[in-house]
Amino acid sequence: EQRHDSEPSFEYLLSRMQACDLVLVEGFKFSDLPKVEVWRQVAGQPMLYPEDPYIKAIATDVPEQLRPTTLRPVLDLNLPDQVLQWMLDNGENLIYQPPLA
Repeated sequence: EQRHDSEPSFEYLLSRMQACDLVLVEGFKFSDLPKVEVWRQVAGQPMLYPEDPYIKAIATDVPEQLRPTTLRPVLDLNLPDQVLQWMLDNGENLIYQPPLA
């Protein structure tokens, strides 16, 4: 949580990290980061994947009820090992390429 007037950019936060193999972030849902949308029907929020080209997969607790249907991978939140395995197998699709300055 940031208590500043404005939140720092993802690029700034990433620059402050030490070397690592993988960074998982929460938030930044309207950014150009490659994302896995986590959607729970009970939350009553609209799904973002129909309009967001940066969403690479959808993780949900009701995969059989996901509407509208999609060609993106649909992961079952009730099977966390499945979600992890998908992320490990598809890491190359989740690499962030910052815009050229």
